[in-house]
Order: sequence, then C-alpha cells, then structure tokens
Amino acid sequence: MSDIFDYPSRDEWVKSHTESTQNVLKASLKSLDLFYQESSITDEQEFLQKIRDIEMSKKCNFFKKFLIFLENAKKSFESQKAYVGWVRRWFVNNGVFIDDTLFKQQVRFKKPERERKFAFDVDTLRAMIKVSNRDHRIFLLFLISTGARQGEVLQLTAGDIDWTSTPVMVNFRAGITKTKQERVSFLTPQCADELRFYIEGRYPHELIFPMKQSALIEHMAVMRKKLGLTDRYSTQTHKATLHRIRAFVKVQLSKTVSDDFAHVILGHAEGLETYDADNLDGMREDYTKAIPRLTLRI
Repeated sequence: MSDIFDYPSRDEWVKSHTESTQNVLKASLKSLDLFYQESSITDEQEFLQKIRDIEMSKKCNFFKKFLIFLENAKKSFESQKAYVGWVRRWFVNNGVFIDDTLFKQQVRFKKPERERKFAFDVDTLRAMIKVSNRDHRIFLLFLISTGARQGEVLQLTAGDIDWTSTPVMVNFRAGITKTKQERVSFLTPQCADELRFYIEGRYPHELIFPMKQSALIEHMAVMRKKLGLTDRYSTQTHKATLHRIRAFVKVQLSKTVSDDFAHVILGHAEGLETYDADNLDGMREDYTKAIPRLTLRI
C-alpha cells in the first residue's frame, strides 16, 4: 500500500492531465528514457533521489545535456521546449527543486528562423466544413465561434451552455481551461442553431462532443489530403492544424473589437489587465459586432 506522502508514479502523473496533454507527456518521458539509456542511468528513482540533493548548476547541466540530446534527435524547436518543460515538471513533482531564474539563465533554446505562420481564410474553413460529417462540422463551427482550444471544448458539457444569453454563452470552467481560470465565450447564431439540435435531450452533465482527441487528429489528416492542405514547415510539422483556427478567430475579433477583447475570449492573460471581462453585457455587445466575421456562408 502506497504512503499518502509518496511521489506520484508516472502513470498517475500522466493520467492527472487532459487527454491532449497526455500525448505530449508520454512523448516527453519516452525521450527522457532514451536519454537515460544513452547516459547509462538505469534506475530513475535512484537518480531522482541523487539529483534532489545536488547544487542547482548541476541540475541545469543535466537539462542542457538533455536539450542537446533532443537537438541531435532532430526534434523540432516546439518539441524541444515542450519536452524539457514537461520533464522539468516531472522532476518537480518528484521533489526536485529547480530555481526558475537560474534555469532560464542556463538552459537556453536555440531559436529557429521564424517562418510565416499559416493563416486560415474563410474559403478554406468553408471547404473544411463541407467535407466534414455532422459531428466534426459542428465541432469546427464551435471552434470558429469560441476560439477555444480543442482540449477545452472536448471537456464541455451540455450544462456549460447558457441558452438564455444573447448571443448564446459558453462557460469554460476553471478546471478544464489551460490557464485554470474560468472564462466565457459565445456562439454565433449559425453555430448555436446547429448545436441546439445536436445536443437535444442530453443531460447537463453529458459531454457536448463525446469524441477522442485522436479522432480529431485523424479527421484533420483526411481534410488536409482532400483539400490539398499538405504544406509543412521546415520542422516537418503541418501548417494547417485545428489549433490555427484560434489565430483566425483572434484576427476577426481584433479587427471588429480590440486585441484585448480577442485575448480575453481566447483565454490569454494579456487582455485581462485592460479589458473588463466581468462586464458580461459589454462582452455580449462586443462579440455581437464580430458575428458577421465569424459566420460562414455554407
């Protein structure tokens, strides 16, 4: 029987995160295990016990060597940052103190040359919706309406939709957001009309979109092939991803309202200092201005 003060096992730690996050956690730990093998580290618990007690500069040396390992393994810049970040969190969860300031000073990432980010246009989004089945069509309309992250949307329940609001409001509970802060967004009438019939008869606790993240990834791959959206960045990652819909929404909200409003809707901390997110009537009014830009004629 495990002690209440025991550090979490890998499996427990991974499962404490959302499904979408679990994928990158598993990839991070897999790379860590390969690095362990290369470094002749055979017992992780014994190693963690040792690293808890050494000076901070030596802890940083470990991460610098891990970063070089990832670079040699041809991992993308984004993967390098994610893997190092999650392994660092894994160590912290196992009682390894890591000074944030010193870590940032010593563990430096080599930034790649910036490539122009892919931007969705209305015609491409319209084409994606046309080749999607009902489940994925409504999911796409929901992303375009709210600007939310896929992982957040997949955890929404029927009770999170406020049908009494005009426009219809979506309550993103703190427990499901990336930032762990509660926020709201809204639905265009186009999305709300389809969603109303889609979830008719569901109990408040039932998921709106009872689908797996992996199913969305597979569907996006099919859409890319059908629509010729196969371009990749130099890092070999796809340019057209569902996550890029957030950038489309940000542009539309910024043009019709303000950058601060766009940040608040998307769940960024930047806008909270200057935009009054507690004024729901004001947010409804501002979102209404953007509805024409977020509505697709299909």
